[in-house]
Amino acid sequence: MAQSMPSVTVIDVSVHWAGPLPRLSWGGTDLIGGGRAATADGRVFPYVFALGNAWSQNTAKSRFLGQRAGGMDQLKGRKIAHVYRDDDYGRDTIPILDTQAAQYGFTVQHLAVKLPGLDQKATWLRVQVAQPDWVILRTSGVSTSTALKDAAQIGFPRDKMVGPAATCAEQAIVLAGEAAIGSICAGGSGTGRHVPLVQDILTSVYARGQGA
Repeated sequence: MAQSMPSVTVIDVSVHWAGPLPRLSWGGTDLIGGGRAATADGRVFPYVFALGNAWSQNTAKSRFLGQRAGGMDQLKGRKIAHVYRDDDYGRDTIPILDTQAAQYGFTVQHLAVKLPGLDQKATWLRVQVAQPDWVILRTSGVSTSTALKDAAQIGFPRDKMVGPAATCAEQAIVLAGEAAIGSICAGGSGTGRHVPLVQDILTSVYARGQGA
């Protein structure tokens, strides 16, 4: 007799940056995907399995900057500007950035952008004055396209700008036009067929003609 499997529900918690997360229960198993950093604490969210979050993705960005510099120790003395949306989403990575700045010896300047993010002239003038080595974006949508355009206007190189996955959303990149060329964003998942899970799916599902 076939056994019924417990249902697993996947929800992007990035739409729940503030307040309580929805409690789901189908078959006793809940799975809510990555996004909000607080979900990594199982004592607070015992029913949430965070598949990566804002803090882990920010750590990946910091490690990327370290690689570009020639090692994490080479970040000492570097200047990073953090341009972020002035809301819960944007402020989510401030604590981890401050911790990493103290750990690796770089300085970080937090520059808030008021929603919806269409007016960033003053912010980018501050970036121009500060002359940081890198800009880390914590934006999305129009706040990303505006940031890229304003960065281009002051001559800040977009290949020195790193953002989360949302900064590479098509709608933001298209709006930014040529100002987006060279900008970098972190991905939430790997690419290619070499990943073990993908190999298992190809062997167990597609090789048997059961793939969609």
